[in-house]
Amino acid sequence: MLIDRVQYRYGLILGLLLSLCSLTVVAEDEEEPPVPISEYMVLSKEPFKVNLSGKGEHVMVLHAQVYLITQRAKDGVKLHLPKIQNDVLELLGEQSFKNMKKTKHKKKLRKKVLKLIRKVMADREILDKPAKQEEIAEVIFTQVLLQ
Repeated sequence: MLIDRVQYRYGLILGLLLSLCSLTVVAEDEEEPPVPISEYMVLSKEPFKVNLSGKGEHVMVLHAQVYLITQRAKDGVKLHLPKIQNDVLELLGEQSFKNMKKTKHKKKLRKKVLKLIRKVMADREILDKPAKQEEIAEVIFTQVLLQ
């Protein structure tokens, strides 16, 4: 009888511990919903300045902002801003003076910059799913100067 009671108590304790462990695993898998915001963030305090490829010596000066719709996206972009700025500079330096004069090309470039930012966030596992990547909604160029 005494052995039955001891086994019963240990069984209860073991069952309780196992149920607590399973609750912890479920809680870790659930993700907090993102905090919504609606905010533009400047990609660089100073404008991007790059030499353009092609004939002659041409320079582009560009101000860009990114439109963010969650705090998670804002925090991620802010944290990885140096990497984003570096990659944007490389992308801008690949452009030609002739193409940059065309509105159509500027629109394509905005989409490429957006894709680039989303890729940095995915690589850093901040916005690693397509639905999360939509939290970085848009890139706009607020000033473009070609010389």
